[in-house]
Amino acid sequence: MTSHSLEAWLTLSFTPRLGSKSLSKLVSIDSADNIVSYDAKQLQALGLKPEQVRHIQTQAKRDVDLCMEWQQSDPLNHITCLFDSDYPPLLKQAPSPPSVLFVRGDKSSLLEPQIALVGSRNASLEGLEHAHHFAKAFAQHGLVVTSGLALGVDGHAHSGALEGQGKTVAVLGSGLKQVYPARHRSLAERVVEQGLW
Repeated sequence: MTSHSLEAWLTLSFTPRLGSKSLSKLVSIDSADNIVSYDAKQLQALGLKPEQVRHIQTQAKRDVDLCMEWQQSDPLNHITCLFDSDYPPLLKQAPSPPSVLFVRGDKSSLLEPQIALVGSRNASLEGLEHAHHFAKAFAQHGLVVTSGLALGVDGHAHSGALEGQGKTVAVLGSGLKQVYPARHRSLAERVVEQGLW
């Protein structure tokens, strides 16, 4: 995807009350590049509300510029859109997949066979050991271990995958700028070395 196409996609993705299904319908009519250059009447003819039109024509630029700056600031930073070839194919099959993914690390991890391993933040010692053991074995057999970087089972799953010299993907609920919990900051940096978050 070209830089201009990505900016257009982000503009539409950030439009209030325009979910991935509606966005997919829009880009089946015309490309995102063309849609963002439509005038107000053309946008409204597509079914967009006046506040959505205002967002596309005036308000989106600041957020889009920030996203593009973030991606260009570090070669590990990537923005992947719903119709990109490196968007996870199984995630695309979800009823309402995210239209944009912001990732940091090895983007190819998104396309490799994965297994999710998640569980309690207050797991028993036995549960934590099992999470670590299974994640390590999965990683050694070529599966990317996906979890949430939370305390408990999630953190042990990531650690096990890393110990197994495999890849791991951390899905963050807090966004990329703030790793939560803070005590997992060093684990998150190790995840980036062998996968992404």
